[in-house]
Amino acid sequence: MSADSAPQRWTWGVPPAQLELDCGGSRHRVVWRWGKVVLVDHHLGAERALVALGGERPACFDVLDSWRDACAWKAPAGVAARRRLSGELERVLTLAQLARFQRELRRSSEPHPRARSMSERLLREVRAALAASTVELRRAGGPKLALAVRPLLADPRAAPHGLEAPEPSLDIEGTPAQLRIEAALPIEWLVDVWGRELATVDGALVLEVVSAEPDGRRASVVALSWIVEDRNWMPVVQRCWVGLDDGGEWHRLDDDAPGPRPPRMWWSVRVRS
Repeated sequence: MSADSAPQRWTWGVPPAQLELDCGGSRHRVVWRWGKVVLVDHHLGAERALVALGGERPACFDVLDSWRDACAWKAPAGVAARRRLSGELERVLTLAQLARFQRELRRSSEPHPRARSMSERLLREVRAALAASTVELRRAGGPKLALAVRPLLADPRAAPHGLEAPEPSLDIEGTPAQLRIEAALPIEWLVDVWGRELATVDGALVLEVVSAEPDGRRASVVALSWIVEDRNWMPVVQRCWVGLDDGGEWHRLDDDAPGPRPPRMWWSVRVRS
């Protein structure tokens, strides 16, 4: 997110997740919503007291404990524990872990033990998103693609010890036969963009979420798209509004969509041919 915008909670726009399981002879629901896991069919405080007095431990409690351990980077032990967080909960858990990593990274100037694995994750997801955003370009006989991604581990708004943090950037170079892109992206991209399924929208690669509506259904983004004429191509980086349709898919909105204009774009973009 840019320096012009207020920080957003990582949970905005993330749909609720639900898990059903057998618990005490009945089918129970465990629901994640707005950052919290709720045991729908239990009174947590009262039943924990009963368990402490020797009562049978509900299976739903194991799901909750596995979630809390995983969010705290305590890997659930054993195959059974990992299965408790499968399906929709596993998807949201990945986001929760990324958000925790992001917070820890901002609070400490020391090297983070998970920085390397998160950098590899960033590279993998950006590559996949860029490939998806250039399908039509390549289908039209466009260039072969080469991509290099450099992770930015410092938050540009709050660099440690007052040092100036590097800004995100794009360096695009190519000919009709070959396209080379060097991107410097913050780790936050995984939470703010990829985690909300915004990596590609209508064939455009979303680089940054600048701001969002409170209900998470409309957002201002910085996106990279392509204009293709014959075998010539031209990258376009611009601000635009995107919104969720009734089916939960993101689409670009008209430039004259109601609401405030997107703030200033702060990306450094260089195009060479």
